[in-house]
Amino acid sequence: MAALRHIISGTDFSETSKGALSEALRLTVQRPGGHLTVVHVTARTGDEAHRQLRAEVESFVLGLPAAAGLDPARLTCAVVAGGIAEGIAAVAEAASADLIVVGPLRRGFVERYVLGGTAEQLVSRTHVPVLSTTGPHIGGYKHILVPVDFSELSARVLSFAGAFVEDAHGAVSPDAHIDLLHAFTAPGGVHAHSALKELTRELEAELTARLKEFAARCGVADRVRSWRAVHGVSQDVIPREAHACGADIVFMGSGGKGALSRRILGSTTSAVMNETTLPMLVVWP
Repeated sequence: MAALRHIISGTDFSETSKGALSEALRLTVQRPGGHLTVVHVTARTGDEAHRQLRAEVESFVLGLPAAAGLDPARLTCAVVAGGIAEGIAAVAEAASADLIVVGPLRRGFVERYVLGGTAEQLVSRTHVPVLSTTGPHIGGYKHILVPVDFSELSARVLSFAGAFVEDAHGAVSPDAHIDLLHAFTAPGGVHAHSALKELTRELEAELTARLKEFAARCGVADRVRSWRAVHGVSQDVIPREAHACGADIVFMGSGGKGALSRRILGSTTSAVMNETTLPMLVVWP
């Protein structure tokens, strides 16, 4: 967890924003030397207006219960003009941040499935990993589910998850672990039920072995508790398995290119984000 040196979060002073901000504070406070930058996006312009807003943001953040124990020197408050996702992304990129923490914002059909919430809108605007959560996870994330497809992006996601189960000193918590998941579909052309069942069993065994090798290659085999290959479509399998196994959080990679394809055509990551109520951390290429 030492990798999370600089965390970015946002606030609009609402009750909704308090959850994600409280989690960003929790993650910062437990890391000696960690720094938190809180971004407020506004339509107001002018240096004086922005100075006043920065003071309001700082007072708001330090007044939250999760800020207890935070040295104010480890907090930066930024005020920027523009869109919410654009503003947060610009600050994160300029600061070379390690993580962005935001809340899921889901309203109507258009916002949810076409425009996306703040977390989804960040997809096309930053390569900083994004954690979407509704509130602080007291006690930390002990059970991380990582769906993988054996790509280099999956390797990056898994390495990031490995850091997340470490404490501030780099030691792995004895009750923290990772579950690996790979969703697959059987090739077409097999119609006989018995033959399909046998093929599925063989694929499950082969892919489970590959998951174990993948974890070893990524250097996190000692942190993985289970390896599961499950037959089915990824966007259906992942939310179902995440809730069934009692995961605290889901880590995924999103390799989609272009804002239009991510918004309208969608991606597995966006689909899962819309179907699960669990915190979700997304890593970009």
